[in-house]
Amino acid sequence: MSELLRIEFIDDNFTIEKSEAYQLLIHWGKAWNQLSVLDEDNCLLLLLSWQKNQEEDRVTQLLSLNYKTVKIVYDNHNILLVPNNLYSPSQDIHYLNMLCLDREHHKLYSHSLNYWSIQCLFTIPDEEINSLKRYFQIDNIRSKSAILIDTFSKLLDDKDSFLSINFNDGSAEYTYFKDKKLVYHNLQPTTNADEFNYFLLAISQQLEIDLFHTIIYISGKIGKTHEYYQRMAKYSTNIIFFDASQLLDQSLYTNAEVLVNNPILMGLLCE
Repeated sequence: MSELLRIEFIDDNFTIEKSEAYQLLIHWGKAWNQLSVLDEDNCLLLLLSWQKNQEEDRVTQLLSLNYKTVKIVYDNHNILLVPNNLYSPSQDIHYLNMLCLDREHHKLYSHSLNYWSIQCLFTIPDEEINSLKRYFQIDNIRSKSAILIDTFSKLLDDKDSFLSINFNDGSAEYTYFKDKKLVYHNLQPTTNADEFNYFLLAISQQLEIDLFHTIIYISGKIGKTHEYYQRMAKYSTNIIFFDASQLLDQSLYTNAEVLVNNPILMGLLCE
């Protein structure tokens, strides 16, 4: 298998001839993109990742097929969270100014977070839009930050307060809920254990989080043997790996652990 392509899961029943009955979920990332294909019963058939701007013929073929539904989440760099009662679509230029971006090279998108009555505003550079338009209509593209907030918000049915950390290559998203309220969401660079340790403690101090008594949900590229996990374990004994199976009803059944433990793709599926 090519170093530019990672096949993480494939089911024996997968066949491109049935694509019009399948669902396609796309995570358009910074360095890598990921796609998952599910059947009409929400069973995972295929999960693979490929390096950005390095599509192989088999990836191009998969992206070019006709699917029953297509959902795309974009790995946004900058966001604004604006209450619905203060949001005005006609003020896009002002929102872009707040993000220190210009209208000539960036387009502003909004993603509604109905649970919180807020709009998540995010931008996509023109070159990324052009890449996506090679394959998809992107009018309803989703924000990765909004998907993470929405997915972890579902855990508030059982928990009042917790911190969630989603690990990526070179960064991590922190989301903190206190007394069933969204308090904090941000992405921080995370290239080594010392840098992760710094931001974990800095955020905890800023938000007055008692790590020892706070539940920490973790997801993404992390395991019990990872050095980031070992650092967290010094401060907390309440570390829980995200598992979406507790959020699913029978109509959203999926057969693969690799997908159930992915809050981004599961968030897309549960929309």
